[in-house]
Amino acid sequence: MTILLKGYFHMNRKIVFVIIFMVCLVFPTFLEADRGGFLPKLVPESVLGTIGYYRWRYQDFMERHTGLSEPDPLRIPDYYLGYGEKYVIRFTRELYPTLSDKGKEWLIKARFNLQWAIESRCKSEPSAFAKLEEHPDKFREFAFNSHVAAYMDAGLANIPFSDLLKIASTPDFKDIIRKDGRSQIFSISRRLGREYLKRLIAIVRHAHKCSGEAVREGDFHTVEQAIDFVENLSSQDMEMASIITRNFRELHQALQFQIIQNSSSDAWNRLLIRLENMNRNE
Repeated sequence: MTILLKGYFHMNRKIVFVIIFMVCLVFPTFLEADRGGFLPKLVPESVLGTIGYYRWRYQDFMERHTGLSEPDPLRIPDYYLGYGEKYVIRFTRELYPTLSDKGKEWLIKARFNLQWAIESRCKSEPSAFAKLEEHPDKFREFAFNSHVAAYMDAGLANIPFSDLLKIASTPDFKDIIRKDGRSQIFSISRRLGREYLKRLIAIVRHAHKCSGEAVREGDFHTVEQAIDFVENLSSQDMEMASIITRNFRELHQALQFQIIQNSSSDAWNRLLIRLENMNRNE
């Protein structure tokens, strides 16, 4: 009887060990599923290169993260709808009809290149891509870093000057000067070459004009972002921007006027001081 009992408990102990082993093996999978650990699907070929791409990719993310709901900027990548879909629709429906034939060809290729940069990353490293998506700031940085190559490979250097001006003025000024995209203007201009200097001049003048208008409209946050943008330029780019805008003359005058008109002008005055300090440091 004693032997039978020992054998019984010995066998039960083995069963317990097996159960524990299986739980340790399977439990992490349940944890992954609970936090959205399923691997992303590849987008259908019929969607890649279209205005529906970013919505499709966003929905794929949400299907794998059923516990999340908008708004949740810390866990849901805002790039898909807040930038990608926003501009693929605007560029396709509003900008495309106004471009030359070369400009239209560029837009179609650039649209595909931008989406393929994301899709190829997903295809090559599905697990790493899934983790990247779960960190919106890092995902946005990755996406923005692909922009310049996507534009240039599509043939940006070959389109007419008039098209470039339309392209440059299509994005919202707030998106041009945000931290993620602040280097694109100058990075693209350097790739275009010296013969395209007039293109850079036109783009910088447009951005400078927009910043002055933002001051007159009382949009403090946008103007602050514009000052941040300029302060973070390299010394070479700062010198170029200063020459083109004549030491940011329009922005300087608009800030002075805003300070005179606004009784609570301390915040505006701080921006003016930052702008003047930049000019002195030139």
